[in-house]
Amino acid sequence: MKSVESLDLSNNNLSGTIPSSLSDLSSISYLNLSNNNLSGKIPTGRQLQTLDYPSIYEGNPRLCGAPLPKKCEEGSMVPSIRDNHVAANEGDSIDDKVLFYGVIICGFATGFWGFIGFLVINKRWRQAYFEFAEERIIRRLFGG
Repeated sequence: MKSVESLDLSNNNLSGTIPSSLSDLSSISYLNLSNNNLSGKIPTGRQLQTLDYPSIYEGNPRLCGAPLPKKCEEGSMVPSIRDNHVAANEGDSIDDKVLFYGVIICGFATGFWGFIGFLVINKRWRQAYFEFAEERIIRRLFGG
């Protein structure tokens, strides 16, 4: 990938920071990252410094650093990967947990009452099950 000359990732709804490995692309002559949801400091590097057109980053209001006029504040503008993950999933976490536990409870109730309910309704199976269980317990207790 180091020989990539042109890269257009505009209008892709990308989020997070621009990877610093992008600055290692030594052959890149065209780059367009506009109209995404990128944030943080624009990486500095050999070839990226020659791409000094602010238009390649427009539509990303949370980006800062050269060639943009918006300067970065140290430490406050670069969110961590964990922060991006939490922000992306913030609205879904409660709904996902409720759904997860709801499915577990429904599965347990179905299995439990499927077994117990069947034994309550069917007298012959109930007697057979308890005789089998009783026989196993007696064998274990008395070693028979």
